[in-house]
Amino acid sequence: MANEADTNDRRKELDSFNAHQADNRSRATQLVNYAFILAGGTFTTSVTVFSSKPKAEITPAMVAYLHAGWYYLFYATVLFFSMIVLIILRDYYIAEVAWRPQLSGRSPYLKGKFYKLFYFMFESLIIISGIWGAIDLIRGLDRIMMAAMALVG
Repeated sequence: MANEADTNDRRKELDSFNAHQADNRSRATQLVNYAFILAGGTFTTSVTVFSSKPKAEITPAMVAYLHAGWYYLFYATVLFFSMIVLIILRDYYIAEVAWRPQLSGRSPYLKGKFYKLFYFMFESLIIISGIWGAIDLIRGLDRIMMAAMALVG
């Protein structure tokens, strides 16, 4: 009877953990989607606004700000996309290396130190991609804002 209660408690903990992980993945994906929309919208709007102005009104400083802003927005998009790909690869790795073997009654392919090392590498790359993506998004928005302020006067 105690063994069955332990199994039920473990199942509840596992279900809670899985729900927590799914919620985290959902939040990360939603945040990245917002970043894609913000970067894409800013890029499109800035191209539209500045291309509709006569060339005489656009100074070399504005062009420099625009180019830098567009590059940063592009890099932010690439980094956020990389972050999502890394999350997918990490989850696939966990499923295939740890869970699938255990579900079929075998021991995991990687154990202990190596499993933790690979997991740490994925997590580190995900965090680095997210932080650099956020930094580049802010830099890109800042440069576009500077160009817009220079245009307005």
